[in-house]
Amino acid sequence: MKTCTDCTKDFPETDDYFFRRADGSFRSTCKKCNGKAGTKRRQENRAKGLCHCGATPKEGRALCEAHLKAHSDRYYEINRNDPEWMRTNAERGHARLQLLKSAAFEAYGNACACCGEARVEFLSIDHIEPVAASRPRVTRFGSRNGERRPPPVRPSNRTGHGLYRWLKKNGYPEGFRVLCMNCNWARGKFGYCPHDRERALSA
Repeated sequence: MKTCTDCTKDFPETDDYFFRRADGSFRSTCKKCNGKAGTKRRQENRAKGLCHCGATPKEGRALCEAHLKAHSDRYYEINRNDPEWMRTNAERGHARLQLLKSAAFEAYGNACACCGEARVEFLSIDHIEPVAASRPRVTRFGSRNGERRPPPVRPSNRTGHGLYRWLKKNGYPEGFRVLCMNCNWARGKFGYCPHDRERALSA
């Protein structure tokens, strides 16, 4: 028999009543008391604004990064064989990304800064200062047309929804604008847009 140091009750010294340590020995408190202590510790951590494990939670969430990922992985593993859940989950994810994209366009004017095109199917976010990895000198020495340099963006966040998330997280900073695909491609390929030359000739 083994006496629990918390409740002072005697229990058989087996895995049914005590948790084992890494070295194979049994803990000094029974499983019931051990569970109560864990519950109390988690409640105290939550009262302090921490994750239940005591780590700093992710911004805007109650859990830390590790537990959020663990919960997400477990939830996906349970439901990934359900076709209806997979379809619904994909639709929800697509809807969230579309809202993220719309918010970025709205923050920068909802229309092409060059030609005024406002149909969302044609629009994209443009780095006023090129940041392509294939042109590091442009990033280092400034843009070719002398416009404002944007804040640094990690390679994984330079395009697509990674960029939209980065813009939202950083409060939609200066150095970016909305351009249509034609104006964006021309500036990237030739360093200017034909619309600029047409406006200069008509001025």
